Amino acid sequence: MGMFADGRHQWMPSDHATLAAAHSYFREHAPTIADSTIVLAEKALVATVWQPGQASMPLQINDADVRDATEDLSKAAVLVVEDLTNDGHFIRALAKIFEKEAILSALERKWLVIRHSGGERLEIVARADRENFSNIVRVFALLDSDKLTPEQQTKSHKKAQRLAELGIKVHVLEMREAENYVPNQILALCGASRTKSSRKITHLKKLTKEQRAYFDMKHGFGPEDQPARIHEKQIDLYLGLSEQTKNALCGGFGNSILKTFNEHSRTISSKVYDGMTINSVKEVKELLSAIQSIL
Repeated sequence: MGMFADGRHQWMPSDHATLAAAHSYFREHAPTIADSTIVLAEKALVATVWQPGQASMPLQINDADVRDATEDLSKAAVLVVEDLTNDGHFIRALAKIFEKEAILSALERKWLVIRHSGGERLEIVARADRENFSNIVRVFALLDSDKLTPEQQTKSHKKAQRLAELGIKVHVLEMREAENYVPNQILALCGASRTKSSRKITHLKKLTKEQRAYFDMKHGFGPEDQPARIHEKQIDLYLGLSEQTKNALCGGFGNSILKTFNEHSRTISSKVYDGMTINSVKEVKELLSAIQSIL
């Protein structure tokens, strides 16, 4: 009841009989908070009608599993990522843009913690966190796909399958990395020189949606001021792209893209994702809803 009162979780009484039972219980065992509790319960009952688009279906908790459920729900939900700093910036930025205040609040109040794994250890870290929950597994893993082409299946997809089998929710980004989800107006603010970044944006706009989705935003087509180097698996993807554009995109936009994204995310509208890729809006909304579902 304390978690319901402070807004950590929402109480959804199943019916008026549950409401009456709650009132009777608190009148007998905690009379000083009985009135406030019944008001909370009445409001919750009104909100029990399921609405499409909510983060997840309500958990059904009864007297047999209430002890384990309470223990699981009192722990912080865990978001396991490859890089604590950069992925933290990424999630916070998306939550601001798509107005997911519940995620931002949970992060601020430590009801949701972001766990660093270092990439290669992500599966180990996620498994360890999963062991801390008995019945309600509140662990989510986010992985870059590291895809160089749309059809490629990478180690990330294999990890995701193994984690899902353990009851861990998982999302592998469709595009190459989190940086590929950063809008052009933010990329223009990145790099050592705004002037250079602005020129690069001009050439970045010449990429198709598919080419942009698998472009290395941090490093581009190799070191700056050197001839562009295209990965052998991407030769067909970038076929037809002019040498001028390839060379102009060398050096990319640097390693602080996601930090800049988070810092300026309040200035971005979710509409920028409408034309980024075919499914970018749908994917981002599903990602945020999945994170919210473990709260």
